[in-house]
Amino acid sequence: MRRSRCGCPGFDPGELSVSLGVAVADGADATTTPTALTAGADRCLYAAKATRNAVATAAPA
Repeated sequence: MRRSRCGCPGFDPGELSVSLGVAVADGADATTTPTALTAGADRCLYAAKATRNAVATAAPA
């Protein structure tokens, strides 16, 4: 993303940072609910934001 900044005259894209929280369900665990999956991704997002420009993943239950 940093390398693909717009080359438009007069355009200043400023600073950009990306943090991601990732949770994955493979379908084998029928007890994983969308709510639990979203909550796991949300926890990971805030963990990633604490370090900036990071990806945090939830460990399989």
